[in-house]
Amino acid sequence: SDGYLERLDNPTPWTRESLGHFRRPSRNVYTLIATHGDTSLRESPYLVSIRFDLAPVAEGALRTSIRDELLPGWTALPQVGRVKFYGIDAAVSGIETTERGIYEGGPGSQRYLLLAECALPDVAESEQWRARWSGVAKDVNESGALVAHVIRDTFRIDYLLPAA
Repeated sequence: SDGYLERLDNPTPWTRESLGHFRRPSRNVYTLIATHGDTSLRESPYLVSIRFDLAPVAEGALRTSIRDELLPGWTALPQVGRVKFYGIDAAVSGIETTERGIYEGGPGSQRYLLLAECALPDVAESEQWRARWSGVAKDVNESGALVAHVIRDTFRIDYLLPAA
């Protein structure tokens, strides 16, 4: 929106100061592709964020595999609630703003995003989690990895406002 872009092009002094302390900042806009599972953030206060790219040669098949196999596989794990799968809105995410210049960030190379609501912070370290993730790109072609530029972070949701 115009209001959103106005804030990004005219950051406050606090925003200018705080952005220098962010780890791997990226401000992208994503569109929901698929969701699986159900949870409450009170039950699952940890959020695992995985940003990544898919090789164009297998992008359609990988998106289907993530939607039909990975999401149900992860939500079958006892400490995982809901998982959402997003694809980037490249037109909106590519808009250059003053804020991007502060943290020298452009649109992230990661065109896809997975958000998993979890009950424990180390769920993404488990063998079962990793086996399901590695199963997505089980066939690596001669041009290299089918899943690339992976950035994973785990966050604790400390404060939650109920929807009105």
